[in-house]
Amino acid sequence: MRPRKASKRSKLKLIESEKARIVSFSKRKNTLFQQANNLANSSVIPLDKRMDEQKLKLKLRVEKSIKETRGAIFPKHLKFDLNVLPEPEEEENH
Repeated sequence: MRPRKASKRSKLKLIESEKARIVSFSKRKNTLFQQANNLANSSVIPLDKRMDEQKLKLKLRVEKSIKETRGAIFPKHLKFDLNVLPEPEEEENH
């Protein structure tokens, strides 16, 4: 690859006519404000990579906890017979 040539900047010359100078400055100022406005309104703010990683870790932890909680109650623990009457409790105050 060939090295790139640096772009040559033209030297700024003083605009001698005061009226032409004011018009030129006004146009440049308006252009700068338009560009700043475009950048402010259309630019996307890049998200912090570490923040994304932390969100992902937290999401994975929550999903893991949910899976563990769902798996903690086994169907065999929930089996009971509804046809059996509980034995009457004896009163202790006889």
